[in-house]
Amino acid sequence: MALAVKLRLPVLTTDRAWAKVSVPGLTVELVR
Repeated sequence: MALAVKLRLPVLTTDRAWAKVSVPGLTVELVR
């Protein structure tokens, strides 16, 4: 659920979150 909230945040915030999240597993979930 936290991922969904992060996606809803502005692009700037999302970009920062992506940079912080360096785990492939999390990235795949975001793409899903």
